[in-house]
Amino acid sequence: MGLLWNLEFYNIFLLSRENRAFQGLPNLYTFRSLPFPDSLRKWKMNWASSCLSGETDGIRLLAKVARKVQCQYPQVHFHIVSGDRVTVAEDMDKGLIDFGLLFGEIDVSKYEYMRIPYKDSFGVLMRRDSPLAGKKIIKPEDLLDKPLILSRQMIYDSDLTALFHCSVDKLNIAATYNLLFNGSLMVDEGMGYAICLDKIINVSGESSLCFRPLEPRTEASMNLVWKKYQVFTKASHKFLLMCREVLEQ
Repeated sequence: MGLLWNLEFYNIFLLSRENRAFQGLPNLYTFRSLPFPDSLRKWKMNWASSCLSGETDGIRLLAKVARKVQCQYPQVHFHIVSGDRVTVAEDMDKGLIDFGLLFGEIDVSKYEYMRIPYKDSFGVLMRRDSPLAGKKIIKPEDLLDKPLILSRQMIYDSDLTALFHCSVDKLNIAATYNLLFNGSLMVDEGMGYAICLDKIINVSGESSLCFRPLEPRTEASMNLVWKKYQVFTKASHKFLLMCREVLEQ
């Protein structure tokens, strides 16, 4: 069973396992499989599973798996939370989510994981009227004197140092983001160039933004992650089994 309900301003509250306290989780969409109070019985679902993911087009694979589970078990409910690596790890460690979708290396002392056969490519999101928009590819040296908008996890990422061949404090970091949509608004307002993954922001048609790939090509591998010794709900267990089945095909 699960518990999820919306409150004003899109705040969502999590009921503790012991039904003793509520923990406010503003602007997150997270739930656990917990008993329902009688006053909320109309929201009842048989099973529920939660996953927290970074922004990536690769979520399509998990959506495909979720759909297969629902075809067999129509009363299963899934909820996807968007967040960066920091948020995913924190919520997984606290037991607030069942699965996380993480890029890069995994701490195998804390987590079990399943490699997803999908890689995202990094590039630069910029305004179409920016000086670099005329280039087909962007090289790290093109960005050394430009204001950069980075995800907060990039600040501590050794790959970023390797990419620019200099320490992070030598870069002109104008702003950071945890979700790229907010970063794209900063780009649109002329604050700088966002280093990000491809296929997240729609730059087609009349968009004022464009995306250019980085060279050398920089990719991020994707992993479905869960805590070691995790006790799964029925829905989460079915989801994990279906993931393995789909990946073996």
